[in-house]
Amino acid sequence: MFIRSSCLLVYLIALTPMTSNAESPAEKAESIRLKLRELDNSIAAPEYVGRNTDSDLAVIENLGKYRAYLKEVAEEFSSQMKSQQQPFANLGYTIESLTQHIESFEKAAREYGAAQMIQAELDHMLTMAKQAIEYQAPAYFRPENDISLRTEAAKVRIKYLGSLSPDSAELKTAREKLATTMKQVAEIQNSLSAKILEQNELPPDAYQMSDRKMLLDLVRGKWEQSGNKSPILKVGIVGADWIRNVSWEFQNSSLYKVDRSRLQGYVIVAHDGDLAVRHSINLTKDHVDHDKIGLSFLNDPKAQPELTDQLLRTKIK
Repeated sequence: MFIRSSCLLVYLIALTPMTSNAESPAEKAESIRLKLRELDNSIAAPEYVGRNTDSDLAVIENLGKYRAYLKEVAEEFSSQMKSQQQPFANLGYTIESLTQHIESFEKAAREYGAAQMIQAELDHMLTMAKQAIEYQAPAYFRPENDISLRTEAAKVRIKYLGSLSPDSAELKTAREKLATTMKQVAEIQNSLSAKILEQNELPPDAYQMSDRKMLLDLVRGKWEQSGNKSPILKVGIVGADWIRNVSWEFQNSSLYKVDRSRLQGYVIVAHDGDLAVRHSINLTKDHVDHDKIGLSFLNDPKAQPELTDQLLRTKIK
């Protein structure tokens, strides 16, 4: 079986009336059989349950209607299917196959939303949150990483449980456990954030050469052109001097001299509450091109700042 959109599923029964004066019994049986095959193809195979949540939940919502309809069709064509004549024999086979598919789908859906599967997701959330503390890794809490992904997975599994057992004690317990675990994870994240912010220090401002003011003005100007309107609290340059590197590189089969010096500047800008953010700006002096200076941001100045780039404003001097 393969997965298809289940938009037609809700309406399938209504589209196939049990009585029709326009069709012979054989024509009607074949028409119903084709629609049942469509329905069969619209229901996920057991191994694919969980890959298309909306489709699966639509099927679960209509399981009772599907079973009632199959029973009604089987009763109407009972005597003809016993005769093994076509197309009634094929209709009987389709009913049996679809009935088995529905049973296996429901079993897989119940396993997908089982309490132990939900608990496994919650346990993994806490394990990864504790590892984030151990490794001082705030990135673990990013939306694209494991904690957030497992949180969403737990929510999805709870949807399956809720759709199949809406009034069950298991559903109530699962929702309570999810809320508790999310609270624990948030507390761990807040604790880690506070610890890292306390450790983060103002970067050095070591450059004291004669062109210092000119370079600081370039760094400040680069920030003002960034589109980020956060006010500047401090501008600085980390290194005490330029670091020069000379190399020869091939470009389009020709050998070119690359002779550049590098420095890293930064701006500290206001952030939320009592926080500030460091934005690093690389400076490159091209000695081949008359010591032309170029500037580039290390990270996107409009993106949400990393925790490692944030610091308390009280540390700005």
